[in-house]
Amino acid sequence: MSKSKEISFISQFYELRTILPESIRNLVVIFIDPNEKELLHMTIRDFFATALLVGVVLTITKSALPTAFIFDGVAGINPLILTIMLILNGLITSSVFYCISSIPVLIKSRRPAENKMFFQCIRTFSILNLITPILAIIAINRLASTYNLLIAPSDFDMWFGGVIALLAFFVVYRLLIKTSAKYFEKIFNKKTSIVIAILTVSLSSYANLGYSLSFYKYLIDTGTFCEALVEQQFEKQIIEGSVNYYQRKLKCKKLLDSQ
Repeated sequence: MSKSKEISFISQFYELRTILPESIRNLVVIFIDPNEKELLHMTIRDFFATALLVGVVLTITKSALPTAFIFDGVAGINPLILTIMLILNGLITSSVFYCISSIPVLIKSRRPAENKMFFQCIRTFSILNLITPILAIIAINRLASTYNLLIAPSDFDMWFGGVIALLAFFVVYRLLIKTSAKYFEKIFNKKTSIVIAILTVSLSSYANLGYSLSFYKYLIDTGTFCEALVEQQFEKQIIEGSVNYYQRKLKCKKLLDSQ
């Protein structure tokens, strides 16, 4: 990221100072009571606040993983692209979720679902915005260390990644599946409502996976990422002079750019 872009991005922090504390309080209230209605009009603002917060924090700190990780991939992540990804994923998935939710409602009652279904999904992403980047960084760490997303390079990676994934699932269950099922109970019986809610969330998540993958190649700053990766993997050989640092870095960058 260029210095001018970084300075511009950090400047967003001053705008966040006025809205972030209230947004965080709102998210705590929403998590405690997912059906809370008074804060519904602030949902979009809170959603953007958490997405911007992630970008600003990554820009300022350049580190988000515990030192127990073998490779801290955050050094190669473009905070601006990550923020855009979080915003687009939240808005698109919430729209898809609303459309899918409307199908059974239309069939049964001949009217679309209430717009609060869209906002409830946005609420969920307001919290997931704080969790998803951690999972992305863990994935990058695994790719850099083992070249396989399914293989954890350390026990800490495995346990930490598992805990974060379970936390994300719990947020989705509490804020989206549970509240959606309760909404569908107005039209269907309890068991049917639970099934519809699970299917709706599952289909929306599947759709999200499809279009979000197209952003991933823009997420990583290949130059910075390869620099950090080569230094981590060949530090001793570089010092000894047995490995050409610039050649390795160029090879890594070409490989990533070709993906």
